[in-house]
Amino acid sequence: MPTRLLDVGISDSASIIKLVQPNPDLCDRYVTLSYCWGKGEKHFVTTSETIQARRDGIDINQLPQTLRDAVTLTRMVGVRYLWIDSLCICQDDLKDWERESAQMAAVYSNSYLTLAAVKSGDMNGGLLSARTP
Repeated sequence: MPTRLLDVGISDSASIIKLVQPNPDLCDRYVTLSYCWGKGEKHFVTTSETIQARRDGIDINQLPQTLRDAVTLTRMVGVRYLWIDSLCICQDDLKDWERESAQMAAVYSNSYLTLAAVKSGDMNGGLLSARTP
């Protein structure tokens, strides 16, 4: 079980998600997101300065499109928890980053489902794209 997960709630209409430390007895499944951060742009991440704000709540409308789509799809498959590396690992805490990144293979392999943003070159490209039937 990852140290931190995003609680996306159970309602499609909820606009706030929270960074939580899951109770393994109550959290039996979570979704992971695989995506490209992109280059040279400001990324939406958790740091030692923002971690408490992430625990208090994140307005999903502030998230880049790929992350927002991941929240939507996680809710659609009926799963309450989502793991996104940029938000669930404290990016400016070297000890946290080393500990959590060492567990990344297990985080992905133990997830209920991994969403992959294969067509997007950055956090803003989204997971979903229009297709011509």
